[in-house]
Amino acid sequence: MASEEEAISTFVNNRNQKLRRWCLPEATSPKALCVFVHGVGDHILAYKPVAQVLWEKHNIASCGFDQVGHGKSEGARVDIMDFQHYVDDLIQYIHMVKSENPHITIFAVGHSMGGLVLGHALLREADLVDGAVMYAAAIHANPEVFTPFKVTMAKMLSYVFPSFPVGGIGDEALTRNKEELERLRTDPLRRQGKLKARWGHHTINALVDFNSKMSQITVPVYIAHGGEDLVCHIDGSTKFRDTISSTDKTYKVYDKGYHRLHSEPDGLGEEFIEDMAQWMCSHIKSGQ
Repeated sequence: MASEEEAISTFVNNRNQKLRRWCLPEATSPKALCVFVHGVGDHILAYKPVAQVLWEKHNIASCGFDQVGHGKSEGARVDIMDFQHYVDDLIQYIHMVKSENPHITIFAVGHSMGGLVLGHALLREADLVDGAVMYAAAIHANPEVFTPFKVTMAKMLSYVFPSFPVGGIGDEALTRNKEELERLRTDPLRRQGKLKARWGHHTINALVDFNSKMSQITVPVYIAHGGEDLVCHIDGSTKFRDTISSTDKTYKVYDKGYHRLHSEPDGLGEEFIEDMAQWMCSHIKSGQ
């Protein structure tokens, strides 16, 4: 297995920004490949523990990249001129991965904001991947986080003071796992602090736009949400299940689960990862 350092490289997006990409491991014969799409303020290595389980228990390789303005990628920190830039980069990356692995089943896993990015990518290219996992996806804004006042302020400030902090998410709402909370708070690659006005404005617009179009999605999909997620409202996942045109869709609510399902304690994180892996295994292309 390649070391973490050996497996890290970069690619240049269509806006000439260098983005950090990562793979675990550089396997020669995995039975499937999973592309992780991380959430706001996060970075791709935060999903390494999940990737290790997928590889060691199921022979599924994983890869991904730090989205622009995140982790070790270039770009203003957690800021965006257009939400579709996230989508552009993901589509470019997946095409690159598919060209490097032409005969393998490709899945994409979108967590939180990463789910919204993945959703928009699937609107643009229905057959971008062979299957998608959307968990704790940012499809419906929590009204307690995105209050009407904050939404209005973000819109106004995005033009005159785009970096103005308009709100954030308390770490305690992310997971019940105390060790994971400590890791998040001390992770030098993770965005600490409040979100910016321009990011908030463009993300809310992208969310509204996605809700009006998500019926167009036809890819097989596994939808998961924590029953006590206070960051991304569970109503978004329920609506997604009921609205998309996919005939192959699975939906599961993990009772007591917070936002970072993959790291939840008391066996819940392990249950989610195993469920996701089993779903992937059942959707690997025949004859591969």
